[in-house]
Amino acid sequence: MEEFPKQTINLIHTDGSQEVKTTNDAISKIPVQFLLKVVPSIPSCTEGLYLPRFLPPTPDNRAQIYTVVGHPVEITIMAEATKSKITELLFSGPYNTFKSTLASGTFALKWTPSNRESGQSHSICFVVQASYSNNLYQSELRCVTVQICQPTHRFAFFLNLILPTTMSLDANKEIIEKRIKDELIKRGLPAHISVGLLKNDSAQDATKAPPSG
Repeated sequence: MEEFPKQTINLIHTDGSQEVKTTNDAISKIPVQFLLKVVPSIPSCTEGLYLPRFLPPTPDNRAQIYTVVGHPVEITIMAEATKSKITELLFSGPYNTFKSTLASGTFALKWTPSNRESGQSHSICFVVQASYSNNLYQSELRCVTVQICQPTHRFAFFLNLILPTTMSLDANKEIIEKRIKDELIKRGLPAHISVGLLKNDSAQDATKAPPSG
């Protein structure tokens, strides 16, 4: 594993000597070693049998989650395997990410971004591991991206609401507000947020036909 500078730098060693490093010069080289364990073939590669299969509300791979500084991000991960036993969740992410087991096959990851991480984005990747005949098998790898914003930032998103023609906005205000709130929470906002619809009288007036004459 080699490390290269993004631009030409003047590297000062501990003995006081200096060395110029360009983008083509490696700053350091570290050998990487790993082991491969070959296990017997699995009876079936169909997800949900021996290999764990993700279930809702597990976020999709490459999902975008938005949060603000100081508010925790909670990711619920659920998986099933009918022929093997789910043993644990393996993950990578920010150093202060905490894992908890909620139930058999159900886990949670929790991370609270700090002020120094404002404006940054961090990836959290995870797999679910299962055991069968003393062999370990893993689910697909999923990664989500967490975008951290300041509390004063606003979030813009598109939400399609399919309503029957007989359903008016005024009569179903609470239902619509709940749909919007659920979508915001799904995208990473804290569960205690409040959502309210404001009636835009000017917009309604604009739809009226102008007076004749």
